[in-house]
Amino acid sequence: TLAASNGYTTVTSRAAEIAVPGAPVIGTHGILVPKGLKTGDTLLLSVEAFGAKPLVTQWKKDGQAIKIVSGTTLQIRNAQPLLSGSYSVTVLNMYGKTTSTETPVLVSP
Repeated sequence: TLAASNGYTTVTSRAAEIAVPGAPVIGTHGILVPKGLKTGDTLLLSVEAFGAKPLVTQWKKDGQAIKIVSGTTLQIRNAQPLLSGSYSVTVLNMYGKTTSTETPVLVSP
């Protein structure tokens, strides 16, 4: 908010959001992975990302691109053990990109 005053009155503006241009930032928790994933469960990976919108995410498994989504969540229904591996995500916007560290995912039979 901004407040301006003179000797007679004070006027205060409404709150405003300011976006500083720059590459996205991934939250300190990295990729959030469910524990105890079993065959048939839904694999749901998510990441907290901040930056100028729109944000686009590119998910990878074992270094290979698997899916581009417009949000920060990857959902795969009916998980199978072959989905086990190391996952990472790259978050992009018009100013650049940031890649997470790899996170292990295990789908038990």
